[in-house]
This record gives sequence, C-alpha cells and structure tokens, in this order.
Amino acid sequence: MTAEQPGRVGCTGKTRYLRRSYAKRVASRIRRSGSDHLRPYPCQFCHCWHLGHLRGQATYLRNSIHGSVSVQEMTR
Repeated sequence: MTAEQPGRVGCTGKTRYLRRSYAKRVASRIRRSGSDHLRPYPCQFCHCWHLGHLRGQATYLRNSIHGSVSVQEMTR
C-alpha cells in the first residue's frame, strides 16, 4: 500500500509506503529478483516510508565532461 498524498521537495518522486512492514516486503521482493539490497527508512518530510540503499552501497550517475559516469557512494 502506497500513499498518494503529495510530498514535499525532499521526497518528491519517491514511492511512499504507509507501513514499514509493507516497505520491507517490497524491498525483499526487489532483492529476490536480483536487484540491489534496499532498506526502508522513515521520511522526515511526508512521514511515510521510502526504500533506500544500505550506507556505502548506493550507485548513481554523475555528470562529467565525458558524459554520465556511474559512481559508487563513498562513506567514511
């Protein structure tokens, strides 16, 4: 079950889950399909739950003079 109410800027475009338990089930299904390991986290803006990567495991694209480059998140 996802929330349909509009969020604030901090979570615009993210899927909102009303319950942590449902977000955990979705994350587990994604993991079983061979995709990234995600975890639910509470959102301070919409007070629902979102899915995010484990700390230090997120990858994203960064623009450079050579085009988009995949970058591994670096944490200390």
